Amino acid sequence: VSMIARNGLSISYIYSIIDGLASHLECRFGNTSNSSWKAVEPLPEGKELAEILLDLVERHCSNDTRGYTSSRAIKACSTVLDDEQSLERVCFQLWRLGLHHNPEPEKDDGAQSLIGNGIDSVRGVSAETLLMICNDRLDKGKPITEELQQLLIRYAKDPSMVVRATFLRRFPYFHSKEPDLGWRLVKLLVTNAKPRLMKYMERTLYYQYHSHFDTVKPYLEILKTVDDEKSAAAWGRLATLSFLSGHINENQLWQDTYERSEAAREGMGQVFIANLNCTKSSSACIEGLSRLMETDTLKSVFTKFERSLSNKDQIRFVPLSLIKLFITNAPIEHIREIDGTFNWLEQNVASAPINALEILEKLVDRLSDLPDHIYFHRPDALLTTLKLLLQEADLSDDTNFINRVLSVQDWFLNHGVTELETLLAAV
Repeated sequence: VSMIARNGLSISYIYSIIDGLASHLECRFGNTSNSSWKAVEPLPEGKELAEILLDLVERHCSNDTRGYTSSRAIKACSTVLDDEQSLERVCFQLWRLGLHHNPEPEKDDGAQSLIGNGIDSVRGVSAETLLMICNDRLDKGKPITEELQQLLIRYAKDPSMVVRATFLRRFPYFHSKEPDLGWRLVKLLVTNAKPRLMKYMERTLYYQYHSHFDTVKPYLEILKTVDDEKSAAAWGRLATLSFLSGHINENQLWQDTYERSEAAREGMGQVFIANLNCTKSSSACIEGLSRLMETDTLKSVFTKFERSLSNKDQIRFVPLSLIKLFITNAPIEHIREIDGTFNWLEQNVASAPINALEILEKLVDRLSDLPDHIYFHRPDALLTTLKLLLQEADLSDDTNFINRVLSVQDWFLNHGVTELETLLAAV
């Protein structure tokens, strides 16, 4: 630091040194990944380097009008320094950065992503730094000081939605550890908030709805009124989780959902699919998914359900009726969109060959609308199913069953499953 002062370096050159030190600390101790950065031994001691960086910020950044150098340097210092004296110095800088003009609230509406803009803004970076410090202290059993609390209040009511959204990135953990202060901050975050901020509340409400639904409910009602698709999907997920936990009446859930956009049903479907293998809620999820598949539901719900069938634990909870609805109503444009069905067949054919054959026949009906030659990317599960059905037919004296199995086998053989030739030769 003294050498920089003696050599009379230009302020832009000093800022470049500060930027370099900050990048070094972030790559070593933060969560920043940089493929071009490689550690070169011997490495300087992190704490000593962070103290030097903090000294440089205090000496040279008071006129950092752009603010980017200061905000990123303070964030880098905070990944290393955790002593009380350094905390006081960092807090002073966060107060100073909280007065910076960037980002301008008037430009919030033009932001494609609030968080995307926030992590590239001065006050947004500062808000995230503040939550990083608080969460680290909670991890280490240290108290949230009065000054930190005041800073949290200041950033939670920042006039820019970009800053509030960035604040919310690391807020759920803090909220779970400091519920009383957390709810005070939630109230500030939504006060005078623009509607598009509400979807960023989802994660913190997610960790609170089960045990504190009465407190969550007013914010869920606010989220329900926001029109954009991401907010509708977030509401759909939270409302469905609340229903599965017994906080919301089923009829009210469906009524509210159908008053919203399709995205709300998409969020609902995501929750039903994710909780299918939960014994307590499995029947409600099956009923809910069945109801969604019987209506004009977004393709994404069918896609997510199909992908869930790659999980063997999940398959155990999927009944024949749900697979039938999926095959009947799923918008199928390519064989890959029903790959998961073959996993369900493979797991169920031995115990229920008649059901497996019925599903294969339904698949043949749907796949007949596709081009004549179908490329089966992963045919192993289908081959196992057909092999077991052929063995079952070989032992059967039911002519109708035998003919149905042979008909299905011939269809797949004629539509691109060339591996069947090897299987039939072996049989």
